[in-house]
Amino acid sequence: MDPFPSFVAVACCWLLPSLLWLYQLRPRLARALVVECLATATFKFCAACVTLLAAHGQLDSLRSTAAGLLTTWVGIVCLAFPSGGHLNSAVTAGFWAAGQLGALDALLYVGAQIAGCALAMDVLRLAAPVHLHSALGPMKPASAETLLMAFVLEVAATALNVFLALSCGVFGTHKAMATATLVVLLVISGKLVLPGGTSMDPSGAFAGAFFARQFEYLEIYWAATLLGAVLAGSFYSRLQRASASSSKKSA
Repeated sequence: MDPFPSFVAVACCWLLPSLLWLYQLRPRLARALVVECLATATFKFCAACVTLLAAHGQLDSLRSTAAGLLTTWVGIVCLAFPSGGHLNSAVTAGFWAAGQLGALDALLYVGAQIAGCALAMDVLRLAAPVHLHSALGPMKPASAETLLMAFVLEVAATALNVFLALSCGVFGTHKAMATATLVVLLVISGKLVLPGGTSMDPSGAFAGAFFARQFEYLEIYWAATLLGAVLAGSFYSRLQRASASSSKKSA
């Protein structure tokens, strides 16, 4: 018996009434949270399906990696940018640190992302054969010796990822494809350095842990990614202030 309550039950009892109350106060924010939840759920569901297909023997190692990278690229281009959603709690933390999102709104965004992950993983647990469940789980360092290295790399990769999200406007009309391509390159770099790669997404780390009902090392990936996100957001904010100051002086 699964000790965790069904996400649907939690949503009906707690989330939907709260969302209806919020809609009366701030309808725009309520709509954004619904989009954030559903877009995150779709993204995480598709990414997890690739892992399960590989475990089922439908994809070899190379094709599984390629399919995972393609899913990430398509998710950013077709879900994140068109919806305006972050789909990543680290990006939300970066926007907050950069002063582009209020603290309460940022917490609500993260809550919507977590809800989307829980929804996607609950649906997948019901749909996927039980013998494949062991193929999807939480991110773990390869060994205790690589724990510090994993933490440092996670901070650095997340900081770069979030900085890309904040400054994607420099790519103009091609910002979705350019950002997605650079994020994919970051993912590949992480896989080359560490066997398990990097997460750069605390909600994504939560998704795998929630599916397996194993929350080992989750706090490490949350701490590292959020630290990297806050560092990137703070640095971006300083750059913006310095740029604005230089423009005023030149004027």
